[in-house]
Amino acid sequence: WYQRRVREAVVSTQSTGSSGINAEYGVFGLQSAVDVLVTGTYSRLPLCIKDKIIPSLTLTDKEKTDTLNKLTSLIEQRLVLSKIPIKYKNIEIEQGYVKLTVPHEFAVRLTVPNDDFKNPWRILSFDVLVQNPKDDDPRPVVHLQQKEYLTELLQSRLFDPDQEPLENLCVVAHQFCLSLQLEILYQQAMKMKNVTWNTSRIKMLQVMDYIEGDRLTVRYWSGVMAVGSTQPGIMSTAILVIYLPGGDPLDSFKIDHRPDISKMPDRETVKLDISNLSLERLLEETIEHRTYEYLSNLKDRLSVVPDIEIVSINCEELVTRFHNKIELKFVLVHYTGYAITFCNYNVLVSELTKAINDTMLSISDALNKIRMRVDLLLIKNSLQIHQIRHQLVPFTSPKQVETVPLLNSVTAALYIRFKSNIEYCLAIDLQHSKLRYLLLKLEPQVNTPDNKHCVLNRVIACTEVTDISVFSIIDLDSMSPLDVILKMERAILYINLKKEWKKKGQKCLGIVLRVETGV
Repeated sequence: WYQRRVREAVVSTQSTGSSGINAEYGVFGLQSAVDVLVTGTYSRLPLCIKDKIIPSLTLTDKEKTDTLNKLTSLIEQRLVLSKIPIKYKNIEIEQGYVKLTVPHEFAVRLTVPNDDFKNPWRILSFDVLVQNPKDDDPRPVVHLQQKEYLTELLQSRLFDPDQEPLENLCVVAHQFCLSLQLEILYQQAMKMKNVTWNTSRIKMLQVMDYIEGDRLTVRYWSGVMAVGSTQPGIMSTAILVIYLPGGDPLDSFKIDHRPDISKMPDRETVKLDISNLSLERLLEETIEHRTYEYLSNLKDRLSVVPDIEIVSINCEELVTRFHNKIELKFVLVHYTGYAITFCNYNVLVSELTKAINDTMLSISDALNKIRMRVDLLLIKNSLQIHQIRHQLVPFTSPKQVETVPLLNSVTAALYIRFKSNIEYCLAIDLQHSKLRYLLLKLEPQVNTPDNKHCVLNRVIACTEVTDISVFSIIDLDSMSPLDVILKMERAILYINLKKEWKKKGQKCLGIVLRVETGV
């Protein structure tokens, strides 16, 4: 151990003698030491540490105000020399930045780095104002990462020296917002198709086509006969197209209707309200215009029918009056566009409903059938209320009549038999707007199943009531059917009594009749 230590000492001595010739003391930081010891701080840090680590001196309130005012002046000068699109409805300059807002689309805050106009604008924030009013989800419609990427994209467009920076920013942001709004409308259309406008029997709304950022096409009123169609069996389909224009990139949505619809009086044309982005509201407004147009065309068809009066028309219903007593109301089913008819009398109107939905069918014939049903109903009710002894006989075809030519022109009539005068029958012809009364003389009834109710098979004579001397001076048009029936029953009784007196050889000077109801 001792020898090893001696050898190490000898080697160390030799190495110190050979290398110590060039050895020097290190440079001591005397100035820094003096600064630290005297002033208590160190003022000779490198510039990189000064700029990045040591905080700068805080500005006073006056310096801040002056700086912001100067920055605001620079922004105003930059805006005066820039081309500002008309889409920016609100321009606010405050606190050293300018806020540009396109209502219901986006809002962006910009500032300038210095007074050099060659330096581009800087985006401080970008907010998307598009909302889906039909969605209860509180989450924003644009994800945070999408918003950050869109902000970087807009900032890159501000660096393009060949285009107007503010206009270029507006075009990009506007196109993005339109695509987003179209996507929201498509989501609403799918929800309406599957939930709100869907039944087990018919698809009231169908999404025909959707192209992202381009157009949305929906179809409604599928399978309804068009009022203007000229061929039977042709079914119309109303189509609504919402599309982005291909010309000016700053245009808003355009709406196309197929077939075209006319403008309602005192109403604006159908437009998409981006402040309340609702496809259902747009469709309802469109259906109101189309309903009014449908009812207007129906009014033109009805105006050529005699004895019909148009009472009122609006976007919900068409009200008419037929023969001053029959009130008909025409409405369209909101979701299907199918026209239905209502009458103030409890009569069958299905034939008229079918006629107004099919232009190949005659409305006049359907209205005439309704008038006959109403006349028949009124006569029956009058007879029942006043307890007149009568017997209503079902309609009978006039083809069975060969010996009575006067009945050949009667196609629809009500036959009333008087139980007190079984050999006479009163026929009320219902096929004309003015009722015609025929008095039938019947042969004695044969009680067989074949002719028990067949009155026409037993007619041996027929004459119009106006040809009878008793009724020749009476205006039957001004009388109700009940009054005519009562007078006819008296006249038959008068004729029978006159015959009885004649058989007895008596001279009839006159008869005073007292006919009581039910007697």
